[in-house]
Amino acid sequence: MGTIIFDELDKSQSHILLTQMEEYFLKTKNGRTRSRLIIPQPLFVHSDLTTMVQMADILAYVISWGVRLRFMVEPKRDELDEMARGALALRYHNQRPSGDHVWGFKVIRSLELSARLVPALPMA
Repeated sequence: MGTIIFDELDKSQSHILLTQMEEYFLKTKNGRTRSRLIIPQPLFVHSDLTTMVQMADILAYVISWGVRLRFMVEPKRDELDEMARGALALRYHNQRPSGDHVWGFKVIRSLELSARLVPALPMA
């Protein structure tokens, strides 16, 4: 199991993020599947007071701007190449008996629901 930790935001931004996560984890098939692997309720912390969250912020920055995986089409920052190689070395890797490879990074392009899913959702 894992958890999602975010840097403390102002309340309105935090509510938007919570709503997006709720819709993703409750109303999409992939979200429901992934919610079994993580606690789908984030923890909000002040990164300036929490050293390991600062480290996670740096790692997230390096991954988002220096690593390019499938579907990541935005340009990367070449000056992050060395740190990006280090971040990639931290990935979990497993080869299934079928020969399929499972890697520890998953690209989730957006927590927003696609426009085609919204009409099919039950109204609360």
